[in-house]
Amino acid sequence: MSNTLIKEFNNNGFNAANKGDFLTAENEFKKAFYLNPLDQALLFNFIKVLHIQKKYSEILDFISKTSFQTKSNWDPSILFLAGQSAIQTNNDELAREIYEILNNKNPKEAEFALPLSQVFLKLGNLEEAISILKRTIKYNQENPSLLSNLAIVLSEKGDYKKSEEIYLKVIKITPRQFLGYYNYSLFLYNQNRFEDSLNSINKALEIVPSAPEGKNIKKKILERLTSNRDDSTNIDKVYLAIEKKDWEKSFYYLSKVNDSEKDSKFIAALTYLPEKYQSRFGDVRQFDPQNLVKREKFLDESDEVISTLIKLIKNSPTLVWNRPEKPTKNGFQTHEILADEGSNISKLIYKRLLNLAKEYLFDSLNFERNYDQINFKLSGWAVILQSEGRQERHIHPDSLVSGVLYLKTPDIVSEISNEYGNLLFPSYKKLSIAPSSGELILFPSYLPHETTKFKSSEERICIAFNLIDARK
Repeated sequence: MSNTLIKEFNNNGFNAANKGDFLTAENEFKKAFYLNPLDQALLFNFIKVLHIQKKYSEILDFISKTSFQTKSNWDPSILFLAGQSAIQTNNDELAREIYEILNNKNPKEAEFALPLSQVFLKLGNLEEAISILKRTIKYNQENPSLLSNLAIVLSEKGDYKKSEEIYLKVIKITPRQFLGYYNYSLFLYNQNRFEDSLNSINKALEIVPSAPEGKNIKKKILERLTSNRDDSTNIDKVYLAIEKKDWEKSFYYLSKVNDSEKDSKFIAALTYLPEKYQSRFGDVRQFDPQNLVKREKFLDESDEVISTLIKLIKNSPTLVWNRPEKPTKNGFQTHEILADEGSNISKLIYKRLLNLAKEYLFDSLNFERNYDQINFKLSGWAVILQSEGRQERHIHPDSLVSGVLYLKTPDIVSEISNEYGNLLFPSYKKLSIAPSSGELILFPSYLPHETTKFKSSEERICIAFNLIDARK
């Protein structure tokens, strides 16, 4: 009887799907599957129709209740859909688990190695990403996607020479494809080689003239190559006026900014203006670092967790000197170190940092408590500044709360009588903080900040992090 019902439900599901009625198809496939949960063909139908409807969370809810051993025995087509769902919902740990199963069973398959390497890159496990890619490249020596991913990871690791060699190899293999020239142009742009970058993107646009991503990077390159601001946006004009402390003109251009341009850079610009201009855009307290920045003792200076964290950071394979396109100057910066909640660093500090950042978001920034339903995550990196080191002024446009945990500060930095090595918030109401070992500083991500230079034989070591909405 059950076999007859299964066949009936399954046929109903296919008929509904063919008509575009995916909700009915979902219900029918689900009924068929629950009558025989060991039938992988029925499971695939059920997962597939959920995937078509972009019900990724429902797929993951089902997958998360399944043992590792059971998942390991599933057909690759089921696991692949599950892995795609994990990536869509930024569930990095589950994505890694699923694609590791697929990759270990099918090391020759690029479609499994590529997403796995990307997850490892996101988690900051560069050596793992490189190992996965190199293993699969042995079987696919001229696969441009695998080679491009390897070039990206090597660039993140700081091996720019080898990375460039691979980008050029990809172009040689695919001389009439847009992506090879585009990726190489991005690499050159991040190396501040703007003329070469422009040449490469022009070749890409010869192949696909209408590509929006190609047009966007070309615009950025031209902006870096020319000082002509006649066609600059209102927000660009705002910052030019701010540099001259022309507050009337700054206010004028801010008033002209379109709603679509009112992002973190817009709010950051407001922090530089005197209060009489800020008040026209809202409560002036949201632009004042003296009101916004929170300091607290996170670890005691003698806590051995500090020395353990410093050791883990210094042994990180992702430490790069003066990482391109990052504000760190005369210092080392790691890649991601907190996204992997199972890492040694995360085990020591992740949960407490996450809770404090969320508490700050709700209590100090007055976010509504229904935001508590958001899947918040931390993204973090470590910075080791040496003598003459600094961090250039910047904001974190893709996050809600930013923070810095200080692990080691030279004596000269800890002295409040000077600003050497201070964390500086250069708003209209400037705030300069002399940090100390074990101290945690939290602030809204839109607030401009920088680190001032210092001279010392000692290093200045910290972990910086962002609180992000993992749904995005």
